[in-house]
Amino acid sequence: MDEKLIALDAVIKESIDLENEVLKFLGFMWNPLSGVMEASALMAIGLAHGGENNAGNAAAALMARLAPKAKVFALLD
Repeated sequence: MDEKLIALDAVIKESIDLENEVLKFLGFMWNPLSGVMEASALMAIGLAHGGENNAGNAAAALMARLAPKAKVFALLD
């Protein structure tokens, strides 16, 4: 019976150590610099999408303005 308790105690200690290592690793991810980097990445994505949208609108406006306005008369026999 003592062997089972010792084995159980060892498993519990290992799981606690593993949990502490995981929390330690996550602790490196949760700092102010990471937050600033995530915010800047989201801002860059938003600005890139907006820039592409504005570029598409500008190109469409330019094509509409520069398109020749011609009248075509069809000759019917």
